[in-house]
Amino acid sequence: MNSFATVVIPPLQQQWTYAIPEALRKNAQVGMRVEVPFGKRKAQGYIIQCHNQDSAPEQNGNFKIKSIVDFDSSFPCFFEKQLEFYRWIAEYYGDPLANVIDAAIPSKAPTKMKRYVSWKAPIDAALKGTLQLSIRDYLVSQGCEVDLAVLNRKIRGASVALKRLEALGYVTLRAVELLDQHLTDEAHASWAKEEVTLNQQQHDATEYIIRAIDEKTPKPIL
Repeated sequence: MNSFATVVIPPLQQQWTYAIPEALRKNAQVGMRVEVPFGKRKAQGYIIQCHNQDSAPEQNGNFKIKSIVDFDSSFPCFFEKQLEFYRWIAEYYGDPLANVIDAAIPSKAPTKMKRYVSWKAPIDAALKGTLQLSIRDYLVSQGCEVDLAVLNRKIRGASVALKRLEALGYVTLRAVELLDQHLTDEAHASWAKEEVTLNQQQHDATEYIIRAIDEKTPKPIL
């Protein structure tokens, strides 16, 4: 079974089909920003549909379906529910869907990484100096991965010693890409996930807004 993606490329109206390489299929989903071959250059676009089928989709002319080069990130820029809204905007204003998506998605921000360190050598591994000993004792006492920034605050000069310990195979350093907050449940404050009791004024305002929406009649709110 082959995997394909329908991609839109700003500012073009047409939608394009690309094959999804085996190495990228695990993370392929609607909303991914992708780099694709386009003529003699590479272009950036957005996946709006993924589908599997035995043979390649039909194309206009004798064109060979090219493959997606890479994803811009490990996470989607938007979800399918948002895509429905983007489609409505594109149809209402007569603008290419790719342009609507591109306008809605913030410019790519620098990838943010968080690094973790853990101790993996025997407790009696040969160490040199109090700094290496301090790092070992702290990591062992935590019993789990430790945020590298926290370790550096706890032990001054830890970064220099960690390079040597990593070279010896005594510690493991792991980098994790931080997911954009709006794509996680953490984007919602804890109070927003709980039932809230409104006072009378808040209740009246809410009812007024709901009635205005249901009646589809413009009304002053503020």
